[in-house]
Amino acid sequence: MSTTLSDKDRKKRKKGKAKKHRKSKKHDQNQRTRVQNPKQVVTQYNKILRLFKQGGTMSAAFKHLGVDWNTIVATAPIAELFFVAPERTPKLLSMVKGLH
Repeated sequence: MSTTLSDKDRKKRKKGKAKKHRKSKKHDQNQRTRVQNPKQVVTQYNKILRLFKQGGTMSAAFKHLGVDWNTIVATAPIAELFFVAPERTPKLLSMVKGLH
């Protein structure tokens, strides 16, 4: 008897568990965009709402624009304030700038 594995045994052993390939997270991070002022926040919010109204999901709209969900959560009050009271927004923004 031989202690070495036969060709059939080697093939069976190699089949085992195959490695799973995962999508790199770096690819998603490169596509993200950053807003730097309130006007860009409102524009970005409008784009997301427009994509959502066209029959998609919110997460699909975020992916399409390259925006993180938490970013929208953090900046949504600025955009909603602009929609509700556009005449008051510049005054409020100047007050916020004065605090910093």
